[in-house]
Amino acid sequence: MMGLVQKFSITIFSIVMLATALNSFLNYINYENTYSAHVQMRYAVIAGDLKNTIEFGLGTGLNLANISTVQSLIDDTVTRQSDIAILTVFDSWGNILFSNDHAKTGLTVAPSWLTQQRNVDQTSMKLAFEGAQVFGTPLLNGFNAQVGTLALGYSDNVVQANLRNTKISMLQNFAVIIGASVVLIILSVIFASRGLLQKTKPVTFPQAEPSQRFSMRAKMLLIAFSALLLANGAGAYQALSIFKAQLSPEIYAHSLAIGVTTTTIIDKALQAGIPFTDLVGVPESLDLMREANPSVLYAAIVDTNGTLLYQSGTITRALGRHFRDSVSM
Repeated sequence: MMGLVQKFSITIFSIVMLATALNSFLNYINYENTYSAHVQMRYAVIAGDLKNTIEFGLGTGLNLANISTVQSLIDDTVTRQSDIAILTVFDSWGNILFSNDHAKTGLTVAPSWLTQQRNVDQTSMKLAFEGAQVFGTPLLNGFNAQVGTLALGYSDNVVQANLRNTKISMLQNFAVIIGASVVLIILSVIFASRGLLQKTKPVTFPQAEPSQRFSMRAKMLLIAFSALLLANGAGAYQALSIFKAQLSPEIYAHSLAIGVTTTTIIDKALQAGIPFTDLVGVPESLDLMREANPSVLYAAIVDTNGTLLYQSGTITRALGRHFRDSVSM
Protein backbone atom coordinates (compact mmCIF):
# COMPACT_ATOMS: atom_id res chain seq x y z
CA MET A 1 0.00 0.00 0.00
CA MET A 2 2.93 2.33 0.62
CA GLY A 3 3.81 1.76 -3.00
CA LEU A 4 0.38 3.08 -3.95
CA VAL A 5 0.86 6.20 -1.82
CA GLN A 6 4.24 6.85 -3.37
CA LYS A 7 2.88 6.25 -6.86
CA PHE A 8 0.06 8.73 -6.45
CA SER A 9 2.33 11.25 -4.70
CA ILE A 10 4.95 11.15 -7.45
CA THR A 11 2.33 11.42 -10.19
CA ILE A 12 0.56 14.39 -8.60
CA PHE A 13 3.85 16.06 -7.70
CA SER A 14 5.13 15.71 -11.28
CA ILE A 15 1.97 17.31 -12.66
CA VAL A 16 2.15 20.16 -10.14
CA MET A 17 5.86 20.76 -10.71
CA LEU A 18 5.52 20.87 -14.50
CA ALA A 19 2.47 23.13 -14.38
CA THR A 20 4.08 25.48 -11.86
CA ALA A 21 7.33 25.57 -13.82
CA LEU A 22 5.47 26.39 -17.04
CA ASN A 23 3.43 29.07 -15.27
CA SER A 24 6.58 30.63 -13.77
CA PHE A 25 8.34 30.58 -17.14
CA LEU A 26 5.43 32.30 -18.90
CA ASN A 27 5.18 34.88 -16.10
CA TYR A 28 8.89 35.64 -16.44
CA ILE A 29 8.65 36.01 -20.24
CA ASN A 30 5.71 38.37 -19.78
CA TYR A 31 7.66 40.39 -17.22
CA GLU A 32 10.75 40.53 -19.44
CA ASN A 33 8.70 41.89 -22.35
CA THR A 34 6.87 44.39 -20.13
CA TYR A 35 10.01 45.65 -18.42
CA SER A 36 11.98 45.95 -21.67
CA ALA A 37 9.08 47.84 -23.25
CA HIS A 38 8.94 50.31 -20.32
CA VAL A 39 12.69 50.92 -20.53
CA GLN A 40 12.47 51.57 -24.27
CA MET A 41 9.46 53.88 -23.82
CA ARG A 42 11.31 55.89 -21.16
CA TYR A 43 14.29 56.45 -23.42
CA ALA A 44 11.99 57.18 -26.34
CA VAL A 45 10.41 59.98 -24.28
CA ILE A 46 13.85 61.40 -23.47
CA ALA A 47 14.98 61.17 -27.10
CA GLY A 48 11.72 62.72 -28.28
CA ASP A 49 12.14 65.67 -25.94
CA LEU A 50 15.70 66.31 -27.16
CA LYS A 51 14.59 65.86 -30.78
CA ASN A 52 11.82 68.46 -30.41
CA THR A 53 14.16 70.94 -28.76
CA ILE A 54 16.87 70.54 -31.42
CA GLU A 55 14.38 70.67 -34.28
CA PHE A 56 12.95 73.88 -32.84
CA GLY A 57 16.38 75.42 -33.36
CA LEU A 58 16.64 73.92 -36.84
CA GLY A 59 13.24 75.39 -37.67
CA THR A 60 14.54 78.88 -37.02
CA GLY A 61 17.14 78.36 -39.74
CA LEU A 62 20.14 77.48 -37.58
CA ASN A 63 22.67 74.97 -38.81
CA LEU A 64 22.77 71.82 -36.64
CA ALA A 65 26.42 72.40 -35.72
CA ASN A 66 25.64 75.99 -34.65
CA ILE A 67 22.95 75.20 -32.06
CA SER A 68 25.10 75.95 -29.02
CA THR A 69 22.58 74.71 -26.48
CA VAL A 70 22.66 71.07 -27.68
CA GLN A 71 25.78 70.15 -25.70
CA SER A 72 24.37 71.55 -22.46
CA LEU A 73 21.10 69.70 -23.13
CA ILE A 74 23.02 66.45 -23.55
CA ASP A 75 25.07 67.04 -20.39
CA ASP A 76 21.97 67.89 -18.33
CA THR A 77 20.11 64.84 -19.65
CA VAL A 78 22.96 62.47 -18.81
CA THR A 79 23.20 64.03 -15.34
CA ARG A 80 19.50 63.34 -14.72
CA GLN A 81 19.60 59.90 -16.38
CA SER A 82 22.88 58.42 -15.20
CA ASP A 83 22.21 55.05 -16.88
CA ILE A 84 22.50 56.59 -20.37
CA ALA A 85 25.65 55.19 -21.96
CA ILE A 86 25.55 56.99 -25.29
CA LEU A 87 23.97 60.32 -26.24
CA THR A 88 25.36 61.67 -29.48
CA VAL A 89 24.29 63.99 -32.28
CA PHE A 90 25.95 63.50 -35.66
CA ASP A 91 25.33 65.13 -39.02
CA SER A 92 24.44 63.63 -42.39
CA TRP A 93 28.10 62.84 -43.08
CA GLY A 94 28.56 60.98 -39.83
CA ASN A 95 30.55 63.70 -38.04
CA ILE A 96 29.90 63.73 -34.29
CA LEU A 97 28.86 67.28 -33.39
CA PHE A 98 27.83 66.78 -29.76
CA SER A 99 28.28 63.87 -27.36
CA ASN A 100 28.13 62.94 -23.70
CA ASP A 101 31.70 61.73 -24.24
CA HIS A 102 33.33 65.05 -25.13
CA ALA A 103 36.46 63.29 -26.40
CA LYS A 104 34.42 61.87 -29.31
CA THR A 105 33.29 65.27 -30.58
CA GLY A 106 34.72 65.78 -34.05
CA LEU A 107 35.17 62.09 -34.73
CA THR A 108 33.11 60.02 -37.18
CA VAL A 109 30.49 57.43 -36.29
CA ALA A 110 30.75 53.79 -37.37
CA PRO A 111 30.11 53.25 -41.10
CA SER A 112 27.13 51.01 -40.27
CA TRP A 113 25.45 53.91 -38.44
CA LEU A 114 25.92 56.20 -41.41
CA THR A 115 24.53 53.57 -43.77
CA GLN A 116 21.48 53.05 -41.58
CA GLN A 117 20.93 56.80 -41.35
CA ARG A 118 20.86 57.12 -45.12
CA ASN A 119 18.60 54.11 -45.63
CA VAL A 120 15.99 54.93 -43.00
CA ASP A 121 12.91 56.97 -43.98
CA GLN A 122 12.62 59.51 -41.13
CA THR A 123 11.83 56.89 -38.51
CA SER A 124 13.67 55.66 -35.45
CA MET A 125 16.26 52.98 -36.07
CA LYS A 126 18.25 50.55 -33.98
CA LEU A 127 21.99 51.11 -34.26
CA ALA A 128 24.53 48.35 -33.78
CA PHE A 129 26.72 48.79 -30.71
CA GLU A 130 28.31 46.08 -28.57
CA GLY A 131 27.09 46.00 -24.98
CA ALA A 132 24.37 48.63 -25.40
CA GLN A 133 20.95 49.18 -26.89
CA VAL A 134 21.25 52.24 -29.14
CA PHE A 135 18.41 53.90 -31.03
CA GLY A 136 18.77 56.61 -33.63
CA THR A 137 16.20 59.37 -34.16
CA PRO A 138 16.43 61.49 -37.35
CA LEU A 139 16.68 65.27 -36.94
CA LEU A 140 14.72 67.29 -39.51
CA ASN A 141 15.06 70.93 -40.44
CA GLY A 142 12.28 73.37 -41.32
CA PHE A 143 12.00 71.87 -44.80
CA ASN A 144 11.47 68.37 -43.38
CA ALA A 145 14.87 67.26 -44.65
CA GLN A 146 17.08 65.08 -42.46
CA VAL A 147 20.24 66.92 -41.39
CA GLY A 148 21.48 64.56 -38.74
CA THR A 149 20.67 61.89 -36.18
CA LEU A 150 20.29 61.79 -32.42
CA ALA A 151 21.66 58.51 -31.05
CA LEU A 152 20.68 57.50 -27.52
CA GLY A 153 21.78 54.26 -25.92
CA TYR A 154 21.70 52.52 -22.58
CA SER A 155 23.87 49.68 -21.33
CA ASP A 156 22.56 46.13 -21.56
CA ASN A 157 23.56 45.82 -17.90
CA VAL A 158 20.69 48.16 -16.96
CA VAL A 159 18.12 45.65 -18.20
CA GLN A 160 20.03 42.46 -17.50
CA ALA A 161 20.64 43.32 -13.82
CA ASN A 162 16.92 43.79 -13.24
CA LEU A 163 16.00 40.63 -15.15
CA ARG A 164 18.65 38.64 -13.29
CA ASN A 165 17.32 39.75 -9.88
CA THR A 166 13.78 38.94 -10.97
CA LYS A 167 14.80 35.50 -12.23
CA ILE A 168 16.61 34.69 -8.96
CA SER A 169 13.60 35.77 -6.89
CA MET A 170 11.25 33.68 -9.01
CA LEU A 171 13.50 30.60 -8.77
CA GLN A 172 13.65 30.97 -4.99
CA ASN A 173 9.87 31.20 -4.76
CA PHE A 174 9.50 28.26 -7.15
CA ALA A 175 11.73 26.14 -4.89
CA VAL A 176 9.71 27.11 -1.81
CA ILE A 177 6.39 26.35 -3.53
CA ILE A 178 7.61 22.98 -4.83
CA GLY A 179 9.00 22.05 -1.40
CA ALA A 180 5.72 22.91 0.29
CA SER A 181 3.82 21.02 -2.42
CA VAL A 182 5.82 17.84 -1.78
CA VAL A 183 4.91 17.85 1.92
CA LEU A 184 1.25 18.71 1.35
CA ILE A 185 0.79 16.15 -1.44
CA ILE A 186 2.33 13.28 0.56
CA LEU A 187 0.28 14.12 3.65
CA SER A 188 -2.90 14.49 1.58
CA VAL A 189 -2.40 11.19 -0.25
CA ILE A 190 -1.69 9.34 3.01
CA PHE A 191 -4.75 10.90 4.62
CA ALA A 192 -6.94 10.12 1.60
CA SER A 193 -5.82 6.47 1.45
CA ARG A 194 -5.91 5.78 5.19
CA GLY A 195 -9.04 3.65 4.80
CA LEU A 196 -7.18 1.16 2.62
CA LEU A 197 -4.07 1.32 4.80
CA GLN A 198 -6.07 0.34 7.88
CA LYS A 199 -7.08 -3.04 6.38
CA THR A 200 -5.66 -6.01 8.29
CA LYS A 201 -4.69 -7.55 4.98
CA PRO A 202 -3.00 -5.21 2.54
CA VAL A 203 -5.23 -4.40 -0.39
CA THR A 204 -3.78 -3.20 -3.65
CA PHE A 205 -5.63 -0.69 -5.76
CA PRO A 206 -6.80 -3.20 -8.42
CA GLN A 207 -8.06 -5.57 -5.68
CA ALA A 208 -10.07 -2.88 -3.89
CA GLU A 209 -13.86 -2.81 -4.10
CA PRO A 210 -15.33 -0.76 -7.00
CA SER A 211 -16.67 1.82 -4.54
CA GLN A 212 -13.22 2.07 -2.95
CA ARG A 213 -11.54 2.49 -6.34
CA PHE A 214 -14.03 5.21 -7.34
CA SER A 215 -13.60 6.96 -4.01
CA MET A 216 -9.82 6.72 -4.32
CA ARG A 217 -9.84 8.12 -7.84
CA ALA A 218 -12.06 11.00 -6.76
CA LYS A 219 -9.80 11.78 -3.83
CA MET A 220 -6.67 11.68 -5.98
CA LEU A 221 -8.26 13.95 -8.57
CA LEU A 222 -9.34 16.33 -5.83
CA ILE A 223 -5.83 16.35 -4.36
CA ALA A 224 -4.26 16.92 -7.78
CA PHE A 225 -6.66 19.76 -8.60
CA SER A 226 -6.24 21.37 -5.19
CA ALA A 227 -2.44 21.07 -5.38
CA LEU A 228 -2.41 22.62 -8.86
CA LEU A 229 -4.70 25.45 -7.76
CA LEU A 230 -2.75 26.22 -4.59
CA ALA A 231 0.70 25.95 -6.19
CA ASN A 232 -0.14 28.09 -9.20
CA GLY A 233 -2.14 30.53 -7.10
CA ALA A 234 0.79 30.95 -4.73
CA GLY A 235 3.16 31.26 -7.69
CA ALA A 236 1.01 33.93 -9.34
CA TYR A 237 0.76 35.91 -6.09
CA GLN A 238 4.50 35.74 -5.49
CA ALA A 239 5.20 36.67 -9.12
CA LEU A 240 2.90 39.68 -8.81
CA SER A 241 4.74 40.82 -5.68
CA ILE A 242 8.14 40.39 -7.36
CA PHE A 243 7.02 42.15 -10.54
CA LYS A 244 5.58 45.04 -8.57
CA ALA A 245 8.81 45.50 -6.61
CA GLN A 246 11.04 45.22 -9.70
CA LEU A 247 8.86 47.14 -12.16
CA SER A 248 7.69 50.02 -9.96
CA PRO A 249 11.01 51.94 -10.10
CA GLU A 250 11.03 51.77 -13.90
CA ILE A 251 7.40 52.91 -14.13
CA TYR A 252 8.27 55.80 -11.82
CA ALA A 253 11.32 56.71 -13.93
CA HIS A 254 9.20 56.53 -17.09
CA SER A 255 6.53 58.79 -15.56
CA LEU A 256 9.21 61.21 -14.36
CA ALA A 257 10.71 61.41 -17.85
CA ILE A 258 7.26 62.24 -19.28
CA GLY A 259 6.77 64.86 -16.56
CA VAL A 260 10.13 66.50 -17.27
CA THR A 261 9.29 66.66 -20.98
CA THR A 262 5.93 68.28 -20.26
CA THR A 263 7.31 70.85 -17.83
CA THR A 264 10.05 71.79 -20.33
CA ILE A 265 7.37 73.04 -22.72
CA ILE A 266 5.64 75.00 -19.96
CA ASP A 267 8.94 76.46 -18.75
CA LYS A 268 9.51 77.98 -22.18
CA ALA A 269 6.16 79.78 -21.93
CA LEU A 270 6.94 80.99 -18.41
CA GLN A 271 10.34 82.26 -19.54
CA ALA A 272 8.52 84.30 -22.17
CA GLY A 273 6.73 86.12 -19.34
CA ILE A 274 3.31 84.44 -19.58
CA PRO A 275 1.71 84.09 -16.10
CA PHE A 276 1.26 80.54 -14.88
CA THR A 277 -2.51 80.86 -14.58
CA ASP A 278 -2.87 82.46 -18.03
CA LEU A 279 -1.27 79.69 -20.06
CA VAL A 280 -3.39 78.75 -23.06
CA GLY A 281 -3.68 75.26 -24.49
CA VAL A 282 -2.24 73.43 -21.46
CA PRO A 283 -5.11 70.90 -21.12
CA GLU A 284 -4.86 70.17 -24.86
CA SER A 285 -1.09 69.72 -24.51
CA LEU A 286 -1.65 67.30 -21.64
CA ASP A 287 -4.20 65.42 -23.75
CA LEU A 288 -1.64 65.06 -26.56
CA MET A 289 0.95 63.86 -24.05
CA ARG A 290 -1.42 61.18 -22.76
CA GLU A 291 -2.31 60.18 -26.32
CA ALA A 292 1.38 59.68 -27.09
CA ASN A 293 1.86 57.77 -23.82
CA PRO A 294 -1.15 55.45 -23.33
CA SER A 295 0.22 54.23 -19.99
CA VAL A 296 -0.49 57.68 -18.50
CA LEU A 297 -4.07 57.67 -17.25
CA TYR A 298 -4.05 61.06 -15.57
CA ALA A 299 -1.90 64.19 -15.61
CA ALA A 300 -2.25 67.36 -13.57
CA ILE A 301 -0.44 70.64 -12.97
CA VAL A 302 -0.67 72.30 -9.57
CA ASP A 303 0.75 75.50 -8.14
CA THR A 304 3.08 75.74 -5.14
CA ASN A 305 0.07 75.59 -2.79
CA GLY A 306 -1.15 72.34 -4.26
CA THR A 307 -4.12 73.91 -6.02
CA LEU A 308 -5.06 72.05 -9.18
CA LEU A 309 -4.82 74.34 -12.24
CA TYR A 310 -4.83 72.05 -15.27
CA GLN A 311 -5.60 68.39 -15.76
CA SER A 312 -6.13 65.69 -18.34
CA GLY A 313 -7.91 62.41 -17.82
CA THR A 314 -10.34 61.33 -15.13
CA ILE A 315 -9.29 61.95 -11.56
CA THR A 316 -10.04 59.11 -9.16
CA ARG A 317 -11.14 59.44 -5.55
CA ALA A 318 -7.73 58.25 -4.42
CA LEU A 319 -5.96 60.88 -6.52
CA GLY A 320 -8.44 63.55 -5.46
CA ARG A 321 -7.12 63.45 -1.89
CA HIS A 322 -3.82 64.86 -3.15
CA PHE A 323 -5.30 67.98 -4.78
CA ARG A 324 -7.37 70.95 -3.73
CA ASP A 325 -9.88 73.00 -5.74
CA SER A 326 -10.08 70.50 -8.55
CA VAL A 327 -11.19 71.77 -11.94
CA SER A 328 -13.77 68.99 -12.25
CA MET A 329 -13.91 66.67 -9.26
